[in-house]
Amino acid sequence: IFLVRYAIEAGLVTPTIRVLLSFLFGLGLIAGAEAAYRYEEKIRDERVRQALAGAGIATLYGAFYLAGTAYGLIGAGAAFIGLAIVTAGAIALSFRFGLPCAILGLVGGFAAPMMVNSESANVPVLALYLALVTGGLAWTGHMQGNRWLGYAALAIGLCGGVLMQLSGLGSSTDLLAVGGYLIKLGTILPAFLHDRQGPSLLQMAAAGIATLQMAALVDSAGCTPLTWGLYLLISAALAFLGWRFSALRPASGVAALIGVWLLALWPDPDSTYFVAVSAALAVIFAGMPLFHQLRGRANLIDIVQLAAVPGGIGAF
Repeated sequence: IFLVRYAIEAGLVTPTIRVLLSFLFGLGLIAGAEAAYRYEEKIRDERVRQALAGAGIATLYGAFYLAGTAYGLIGAGAAFIGLAIVTAGAIALSFRFGLPCAILGLVGGFAAPMMVNSESANVPVLALYLALVTGGLAWTGHMQGNRWLGYAALAIGLCGGVLMQLSGLGSSTDLLAVGGYLIKLGTILPAFLHDRQGPSLLQMAAAGIATLQMAALVDSAGCTPLTWGLYLLISAALAFLGWRFSALRPASGVAALIGVWLLALWPDPDSTYFVAVSAALAVIFAGMPLFHQLRGRANLIDIVQLAAVPGGIGAF
């Protein structure tokens, strides 16, 4: 870093040469990490290869940042793709060189969209990218026995969902992209991260936060058919997961409470449309608890949900 800074301040080489040297230096550091790995009998400290690989990944992040944002040598799209490739590489290298590479992938992967100088964000592409980064890091943490890495990625990913909504969603494509992103983070990843003892409090919290964000999406979009459909989809997914894992039933109960409350906040709905959404909510949030009750597997949350949801829908 000091060498690059000195070269910039002294004007030793042109911006293009600086970027090329940065790429070569980053790749050289990773090659050095591979050499340290292969000659482990001579270099018995694993921190050597971890330091070299980590420095190489950080250098490649910086090289794409310089090329795309600082010097404008490549477009924002190319810089974004390059940063995504570096993130994928960091995740892959973590299986060879250890956890530090995965941590750099966590930090750099989520920072990549902010490192790209772009006036308008492509919400579907951004949602897909964040979903892939979150899923990749969750899978990496699961495979390496570092569950906290998956939870950290899930937490940052949920913050990304908030930021995408705050930035403004201008089209149905944007709404669909963010809705699908929240479904993945609220249902698929928490189920994937479960252990033999069942889902943890963190997983239920992730499901609840994603459901709250989906409710905000429904409300901000004016309760359109698309957003209601997405909310019903995440609700059905949570109900299904509650059937598979009883510890996740409280998350389904929270989704039921939010769904019924959204009916109350719905401004001037069409009567036919209102009935259709209400019926779908009743099938999901009262039908599944009824199923548990008939099978003799209902817990207190199921009984309360079965009693309250039809009454709440009927009242509104």
